[in-house]
Amino acid sequence: MVSQSSLPTSPNDARSSLAKSPTDRPPNARATATGYMGYTSYSTVIEETLSILSSERQDNTPCGSMGKDPIRISPKTLQLAVTILHHVPYTDEGVAIYRKDMNHYHAIIKMIAKRVLHSLYEAFGQYLGRDRSAAKYEALARKICYNSSQPVLNLTDTDAWLDQFCGPNLRWESLGLLFNYWDLEKSAMVPTDPLLRKSYCIPTMQECLMLCVELSQEFSGGNLFLVFLKYRRAVLESMLTGDAGRQTWRYHADTISSLTFLGMHAEATDSDSYKPTLYSELSRRIFAMGFIIDKVTVAFTGRPPLISQMFVTTPMPLDLKDDYFFLDHESRLEKMRTTLDEKGWNTEGGFYSSTYIRARLMLAKITEQIAVIALGTGSHTTRDDLQSLKEKHAATVSEFPPVLLWHQDHLTDYNIETNDLFTRLLLRLEIILNNFFLERLFLRMGQTDGGALLAASFELVSLVLNLWTHMDRFEAMRQDFEWLLVGYGAPGGGILCKCLLKSRSGMLDPSQPHITRSAVIQKLSIFAGFLNWVRPTAPNAELCGEIGSVVQQVLDQALNTVPNDTTILEGMDWDFGGQVDFSFDLMDTFDWLRTDFSS
Repeated sequence: MVSQSSLPTSPNDARSSLAKSPTDRPPNARATATGYMGYTSYSTVIEETLSILSSERQDNTPCGSMGKDPIRISPKTLQLAVTILHHVPYTDEGVAIYRKDMNHYHAIIKMIAKRVLHSLYEAFGQYLGRDRSAAKYEALARKICYNSSQPVLNLTDTDAWLDQFCGPNLRWESLGLLFNYWDLEKSAMVPTDPLLRKSYCIPTMQECLMLCVELSQEFSGGNLFLVFLKYRRAVLESMLTGDAGRQTWRYHADTISSLTFLGMHAEATDSDSYKPTLYSELSRRIFAMGFIIDKVTVAFTGRPPLISQMFVTTPMPLDLKDDYFFLDHESRLEKMRTTLDEKGWNTEGGFYSSTYIRARLMLAKITEQIAVIALGTGSHTTRDDLQSLKEKHAATVSEFPPVLLWHQDHLTDYNIETNDLFTRLLLRLEIILNNFFLERLFLRMGQTDGGALLAASFELVSLVLNLWTHMDRFEAMRQDFEWLLVGYGAPGGGILCKCLLKSRSGMLDPSQPHITRSAVIQKLSIFAGFLNWVRPTAPNAELCGEIGSVVQQVLDQALNTVPNDTTILEGMDWDFGGQVDFSFDLMDTFDWLRTDFSS
C-alpha cells in the first residue's frame, strides 16, 4: 500500500521515478496491441485466411480471443496513479473550476469532458471528498487501471459509447480530458497560507496530461481520446518551450504516429451508405487536428511533413452541429439529410467546431502541395503547375461558408463573439500565408514582379497587428500572440523590411496604391512595438526579440535616409539570396522560401 507520506507533491517527480525503472513496468495485454495493419503488412493474408475459417466455424467464439487475465500494476505505476489522483479537485469544487472558455476547435470534446466530470463525482465521490486517505487513493487507482485495460468498442449509440469512459468505467484518458479543462490554480486544494503554498506543488495542465498519457499507454493499446491528449500535450509544450523546440517536435511526432497506429488515417467508408456516429465523426475530427497541426509545423519550420495526404483515405468530418450527436440515431440521420448540402457543409448558417476544422483541413492539404514543390528535390514544377495550384487554392477558399470569412469591420461589431472573431482571423491568416508561399515560388521562377508578394506580406502583418491594436477584444487569446507573431508576422515583416530598404519613393507598387512607403513604416513601427511587448520569459521571446531588433534597425535606416524619386518595382532587386537575416536558427529553416537557386 502507498502511504500518505510517500505521495510526491510534484507530478514530474513521480513520472521521473517511473522512467528510471522501466523493468518494474510489466507489460499488459492491451498495451502490446499491434494496431492498424495496412495492405502491405504480413497480416493481410492471415486475415483473409481467418475470414475463411470464421465462415466454417460452428460457434461464435472469435479466433484468437484473449482471456480475461488480471492486469498487473507495478509499485511504480501505482505511485504514478496515486499522484495524479492526489491532484483531482474536491467533489464540491470540480465543477466550479471547470474552465468556461469555449474553443471552436474542440468544442465537442469539451462537451464530452463535462459529461465525464459529472459522472466522476457521481460514481466516485466517496473517494474524492475532503476526507481522503492512501487506501482510498489506491483502491480508486486500481479500478481506473483495470478500466483502462478494457477495449473501447465502436458503438452506434452515443450514450453507450460514452459510458465506456464515464462513471464506473472511468479511464485515465477520461481524467486527462478533465485536467485539460480544469483551472487547477483555483483549486481549494492549494493552501492559502503563503508558507504552506511554497512547499505545495501546483501541477500544470501539461504535467497532469503527461501523467494521464503515461498511465493510459501502460494499460491501453490506444484510442482516439489518447490521441487527442497527445495532441494537446504537444500544443501545451509549444507554449512552454517554443514552437520550434525539439520536445515540441517529439510530442507532435508521437501524436502522428499514434493516429496512424490506430488507423485513423485509413477510414474507407462508402459515402452513400455512411451513417455518422459520435465515434466516427470524432475520430475524423481528431485525425484532422493532427493533420492540420502537421502542416502548420511544416509552414513554421520548413521541416518535411510527418503524414501525407497521399496515404489518407479518411474523409472530412461532416459539418454537423455538435448537439446533434447527442440525439438518438434516427434523429441524427434525419439532421444529416436535412441540414447538409452535397459537399457536407451545414445549410443552417451556423458556426460549429466542424465548420472550422473542415476549412482548415482543406487549406492544410493545399499547404502540403506547396511544401512538396518547395521542399522536395528534383521537382520540375512549371509555371502552369503553380498557376493551377493557385487557382485550386482560390477555389477552395470560395467554397467556405460566409460565417468563416473575415472582414476588418468585424473588429467593431461586438455582436460577434470573440471566439468567432479570432477563428475567422486565424483562418484568414492561413489563407494569406498560402498565397505568400505561392507568390514566393512564382518569384523563384522569375514569373512575377513581386507585386502580389508585397500585397500578401502587407496583409499578413496587418492581420497580426489587429491582435495588438484590439487587444481588449483578444485578451483571452494572449497566449497565442507569440507564435502568431513569429509564424505569420515575421515572414511578411521580412518582405516589408526588404522593400523598405530598397524603396526610393512613396509608392512601392502602382497596382497597390494603398501600400505606400509611409504605410509600410507605420505597420513596421507597430510591429516592432508588438514584438518588444513579448515578455522575456515567453517561449518564443528570443525569436521575437531578434526579429524586433532587425525591424528597428531597418526603420532607423529607412527614416534616416532621404528617398529618391523612383518606384520600388522599377529599381527593386527581388533576389532574396541576401534576404534580411533575422540571425536565429528558425528563419534559417525557411530556405524553401528564398529565391536563391543555382541558376
